[in-house]
This record gives sequence, C-alpha cells and structure tokens, in this order.
Amino acid sequence: MSKTYKTAMIVQPPPELTNQIQSLRANYDKAYVRWMPHINLMFPFVEASLFMHYRDRLEDTLKEFDVFTVTLRKFKYFQHRSSATVFLEPEVDDPQIFEKIVKKLLSVVPFCDDQLKKSASGFTPHLTVGQKTGKLGVTRAIKNWQSDFNPITFTVDKLFLIARDDTTPFEVVETIYLGGATRPFVEETVTTTGFFGNQDYIVKTRDRFNQLPDGELGNCIVRIEKWLKRQCELNTLPKSRNKLENATKNLRKYRKVSADADQIKELLIQEELIKIVDGKVQYLQKDSEDSIPTTGYMDYGYNSYSQQNDEEYVTDLCRDWVKKVGNIPNTEKKLVNCLKQLVVIKTEASFDDILNYLSEEGAVSSESYSGEVIYNHEVIMQNVN
Repeated sequence: MSKTYKTAMIVQPPPELTNQIQSLRANYDKAYVRWMPHINLMFPFVEASLFMHYRDRLEDTLKEFDVFTVTLRKFKYFQHRSSATVFLEPEVDDPQIFEKIVKKLLSVVPFCDDQLKKSASGFTPHLTVGQKTGKLGVTRAIKNWQSDFNPITFTVDKLFLIARDDTTPFEVVETIYLGGATRPFVEETVTTTGFFGNQDYIVKTRDRFNQLPDGELGNCIVRIEKWLKRQCELNTLPKSRNKLENATKNLRKYRKVSADADQIKELLIQEELIKIVDGKVQYLQKDSEDSIPTTGYMDYGYNSYSQQNDEEYVTDLCRDWVKKVGNIPNTEKKLVNCLKQLVVIKTEASFDDILNYLSEEGAVSSESYSGEVIYNHEVIMQNVN
C-alpha cells in the first residue's frame, strides 16, 4: 500500500490555545505555513482519497482508549548534523499513551510505522516549535522561550486526518474519535435499490437547520465546512465563487465502490466470459489487445466516465477487461482482487449542490452578477463541531 507525505494523522491542540506557539513558529519554524501546531502520530500516511475507507476502522480500533489530558510545558530539542529541532514535550499521565495508540492503529495500517522507526530510542511525541543552529543558539533559545512560556493544557478526545496539495497547507479532512468521546453524528441505515438489488448504506446526519444530505455529498459538505472554519480563523476565505470552487476541488473528490466484486464475478461466469475450476480462472472470450484499453480505476480521471448507471458502467468495464489479451490473474482470489479495483469510480461532488446547501444554511451567499461570495462567519464557526 502506498503512502504520501501529503497526509498525516495528528493530535492538534485547540487553535484558541496556540497563540504563544504560533508566535514562536512564525519566526523560527520553516514549516509554519504548511503545518498547523501538531503532534505527529502517523506521517507519511494513506492517500486522502482513502480517509473515508479507513476512518471507521481506525475509530473502532481506538475504542479501548479513553480521552486524556496533555500539558505542553517544557522545551527540548533533537540534535541533527548541522541544526537542531526545538519542540514542546507533551506531558501525560501515561507517558506511553501516544506510542500505544500508534501501535494499536498499526493493526489497520501496518505500513504507516515511520514514526516508530525514526530513531533508535523509538517513538518520541513532540510538537515542533522551530529550528536553530549551534549548541549555544539552541540553549539560548530554549532558555528565553521557556522563561516566557505559559503551560498549555488540553484534552485529547480525537485525532485528526489532515491533507494538503502541492500549493496549499495542511487542512483537517477527517476526525477519529477516541473511545471515551462522542462523534457528533447520528448514524442511520438507509436501503437503496441498485443494479444488484437492495443494499444498505450507513449515512451520517447531525442537528442543523437543514438535514445533511446522505452519502458522499454530506461527507464532502462536512469537509468543506471544516475547511471554511479554518480559513475563517485565518482570515483567508476566497473572495469569489470561482476561487472558492477551485480551492475546494480536492475536498469534493472521492472514490466510491459502485458494485460488489464477487457479484460481478458470478455475472461473468453466468455470461460465459470466464470459467473457474478448482480455483483456477479460464478466460473464454478474448478480444484483440488493441481494442481493449488497459483499465483500473487509476487510469480514469474524475467524472471521466459516462452518465450511465455507475454499476452498469463498472460491470461493462469488467466485461471488457476479462476479454483483454494477456490477463494475468489466473486464480479466483487474484481475479476478485482485480475486480475490487475496477469497481471503484473516482468522482467529484457538485460544487453547485454544495454551495446551494451552504446558502440554505446561511453560511454563504453568492452574488450571481459579480461572482462575489459573502460569508456569515458566525454560522461558519457554529456549524462545525
């Protein structure tokens, strides 16, 4: 499984408590613009497009951990070859709590163990404040900063999954709640009728003026509301509709599983496109290699597929794929794994639908003539838990 340095799992102190830290970071931390004040738990991490896939599993894994209190009081430093990283050491009742959490999370994402392997001493939780050169410079900085620093204490009841792109800083995209905390969502099971019959989906709603839309549109709205809140705090909200649309493009993207791979396998057998004997796959119909493109969800851009029913689309895609000359999967297990990739469609939530919802909530209003976006800061700050 691939990892990226554009995502991370972190502990984040409440922004209203970090003025002292931000004042220091603005002058001394080279990552001030890119990162919020944070304690890294997993970095690099999975692609942002997979956050929703992993979120509930990660949260279930942390049910045994209760909320806990962290105090940031003492400055320390890591010595590098030609510089040093100065950081605040998190003080907790259980000094191993961060490492225990990380090790538990590895049962879900075992490939994200980089923080445990960074040094011979093991995992060292820390909140970076800045970089200094020379031992004298480091000791002077710590002495000066320590004398003026007022300890910060906060409760950790959730972890944050954050992401950035090439030009924007990290933003909170998803939240992982510890076992002693309550997710501010109510889960409801909704049954929908699809190409392969009725299927149950878990959708999430919460109290607000208008009910949050079901499915991925609702999840995208929540992500954008969190992003708007952060921009509101930073006073960097986009001024125009076009800029808002461009700024939220990545937050509106998602991958969705459009059909069941095992059901498609059975359909391919029924249509005599494949045959499975003793776990071995035989391909019964072949087209020329030039007529069938190399497929898989990574080859298709967002909204690049036709407007036909999503399940019908991926089913046709799988039919074409099994006819391709030179297919490698020769076992049933490998075939199903390939089909599981093919049934994933990359798509994007409608900006107009999201803007309309936010307008009905009173969070924004858009001037159709000028393209200017007007924000209701009070609603934006209240809408997001």
